[in-house]
Amino acid sequence: MPVKIIVLDANIAIKVLYDEPDSDIAKEFLQTCTTKDVHILVPEHFLYEIINVCQRLRIEVSQPLTLFNKMRESILTVIAPDDDTWLLAEKIANDGHKKSGFPSMYDSIYHALAITSDAMFVTADKRHYAKSKTHGNILLLKDWKDFFSGKEAKDAIGEDFVSEKDTDDLLDSRK
Repeated sequence: MPVKIIVLDANIAIKVLYDEPDSDIAKEFLQTCTTKDVHILVPEHFLYEIINVCQRLRIEVSQPLTLFNKMRESILTVIAPDDDTWLLAEKIANDGHKKSGFPSMYDSIYHALAITSDAMFVTADKRHYAKSKTHGNILLLKDWKDFFSGKEAKDAIGEDFVSEKDTDDLLDSRK
């Protein structure tokens, strides 16, 4: 059975913890990931990013920790990016324009992790999406249902999804 893999941007977890205009979309997306047994990958700095933003928003640290731990018990895997992923992130971060700006390395490592893992990077960051969508494997949160229908996934990664064995091999090799 095909397994879907998502690299989750920290901004989506923030939307679950802090009421924003698209918080309901983020909650529905994560609930669907849980019920459909989607594998979610995140780079090592994911929790740091969430806690940093939550601290500025005056959200107690216990809330992102609880969300993170619940996700990690079920569908979340934290990945240490390898050298190839870092090099690709650098390439993504360098693609931009002096006037419109360049993608941040923080965002680019998520995106590179999706590409090197044959996954889909789901983000609510429209600026990063606009600057880096030519690299593929990226989807805006508002379009998340396309991922489950296969519409965006086929276009972005060239095949439906990786097999469960491929996913297990990938997760084992990244630990």
